Amino acid sequence: MPAPHPVRWIVILLCGALAAFGCASTDTEQGATGSLSLDLVLAGDIEIDVVDWEITGNGMDMGGSIDVSGPGSTASFEVFGLPVGQEPYVVELSAVSVDQQVTCRGSAEFDVEVGVSTPVMVILNCKLPQELGAVRVNGKFNICAQLTKMVVAPLQTSVGNDISLFSTASDEEGDPIAYMWTSHSGSIADPVAASTTYTCTEVGDDDITVLVTDDDGTYCMSMWTVRVTCVSGEGNPCDGVICEDDGNECTDEACNPANGQCETSNNSNACENDTGTCNAGVCEPNAECAVDGDCPATGNECIDAVCNAGTCGTSNNSNACENDTGTCNAGVCVPDAECAVDGDCPATGNECIDAVCDAGTCGTSNNSNACENDTGTCNAGVCVPNAECAVDGDCPDTGNECVDPVCNAGTCETSNNSNACENDTGTCDAGVCVPNALSLYAQDFELPMDVLNANALIEDTAAEVPLGPWLFFANVFDSVGNLKFNFGPFGAPNATVSPSDTFISAVVTLEGDVPQGDQQLSVFNDYNCCDRDPITGDLRQGHGNGTDRVEISVFQELNPIPNALIGQTLTFSFDAKRGNIEGATTAFAYIQTLDPGAGFAQTNFIPIELTSIPASWARYSITLALTDPLLEGQILQIGFRNTAQNFEGSGIFYDNVLATLE
Repeated sequence: MPAPHPVRWIVILLCGALAAFGCASTDTEQGATGSLSLDLVLAGDIEIDVVDWEITGNGMDMGGSIDVSGPGSTASFEVFGLPVGQEPYVVELSAVSVDQQVTCRGSAEFDVEVGVSTPVMVILNCKLPQELGAVRVNGKFNICAQLTKMVVAPLQTSVGNDISLFSTASDEEGDPIAYMWTSHSGSIADPVAASTTYTCTEVGDDDITVLVTDDDGTYCMSMWTVRVTCVSGEGNPCDGVICEDDGNECTDEACNPANGQCETSNNSNACENDTGTCNAGVCEPNAECAVDGDCPATGNECIDAVCNAGTCGTSNNSNACENDTGTCNAGVCVPDAECAVDGDCPATGNECIDAVCDAGTCGTSNNSNACENDTGTCNAGVCVPNAECAVDGDCPDTGNECVDPVCNAGTCETSNNSNACENDTGTCDAGVCVPNALSLYAQDFELPMDVLNANALIEDTAAEVPLGPWLFFANVFDSVGNLKFNFGPFGAPNATVSPSDTFISAVVTLEGDVPQGDQQLSVFNDYNCCDRDPITGDLRQGHGNGTDRVEISVFQELNPIPNALIGQTLTFSFDAKRGNIEGATTAFAYIQTLDPGAGFAQTNFIPIELTSIPASWARYSITLALTDPLLEGQILQIGFRNTAQNFEGSGIFYDNVLATLE
């Protein structure tokens, strides 16, 4: 059995209003009467098919039943014609559930006022059979606040002016009453005051509604709506309204005095320049013509002007063209045939192009005749000369040992070779003999250089003119660039296996492409290179903390420079790619000469910047002309140098190192 619902809320609405709004009549027409309407809302689990009602009081006793069995039906009714009484009326509701187990009853008093809607709250008590015991329920009644009066004046005013809003409400229990004024447009000065003003802000109709409640709008709401009209100015709503022309000569734009709005209507005026008459909003043109002669000539001898149902048009003809040069067809003059046979056409003036007659029109056609004096053969409209040669031997000698004659598609041409020069004094390159160069040093760091030998770089014997082993030299500067001390020169270690704590160079593997082979040279910076004096073993001051700048040079040295090298040019070339160089570290390769007789003063220094090279292999080179005779007896060095601090990465990879003289 569904759970009992002992309390039901029923809303009874007494409705009355002014005759202008169609809700009730005035006292003069209908007398002092009002109306009653009822809406009963029940919980969903008690089925009631009929609700009985009865109204008594002031000599009145009337009632009836409401059938709520149909889907969507509500327990609601409205009664009109209740006279204003001297005492309150009583409305009583009663219902019995379909299963006869639940009975419901409730009543409430109300007064009738003409032209006022009076909401009445009824508590309907429902009883179940006493099968499970009893319960006593005390409920608190609340009579909803009622809107008793609303005055809106005037009902029409102009934009920018105010309309007065006035309302009153009552609550039988003295509960606080809240007011709320709303509108779709316009501006309400104080929406929560009982009386306020509404200001028109735009032309048109608007609905102003006032709502009163004593329970924050939860259930009890009493409201009324009045429609007002805002016009553009005082008097006629069209005063001051300017309607823009829409650009259509067949429509008129005018202000509608009923609403002050611009509206468009069709006219039947004559069109501009009397070219037609307006109909359904468009200009229907006058007839252009009655006969063909009324229409202007087309200007085309093959097209006639014709009049068709009052409109000028065109029609193709098949007349003979002017001066009998052809016949009209599809609106154009088709010329008479130019020729019957090729001989009717003029010569082209080109021995390789013939004049031809094609379907009555003269044209041209390429031939393959022999050229005049048998100097060649016609091809694609031009004379192609006979071939100069069949094989290279048909072409004359060039007189240059580095340039060969060649026969290319019958034409004699030349081609540079890479032969050895006469007496093997050099090698041909780009058409000239490049004298042989003297190699000072060539090293690809492949076997027999052993990556597992700690002295692999010190024992390097690749020099043709002995340059000696790979050496290194270090300068240590403080953080602002002042020299603190230097270190070396000493033999450069292969740091991958060396037990020394000096790591400035190494023979490495797996860093090359095909031209670099399996083994490469790596040059990098070691902050611990020079911590101890090599003679005393004393610990030097603090450059190992990373703040000092350490400059490392790894190089080959020729000492002294012999007289045989004076007047030649030294080229130092190598492959290189970026390693882990980072931060403020710098790197470069160099050629330099030092004068031991002047305290090892630097007499030449030719660098090439490598700090920003890519991480892919490329070939680099630098040169020094050994033209100064004073260089004899000095020291020549070629090598790689980097400078770093703050423990930043500094590595660069090198391979295929070559030093040549020319």
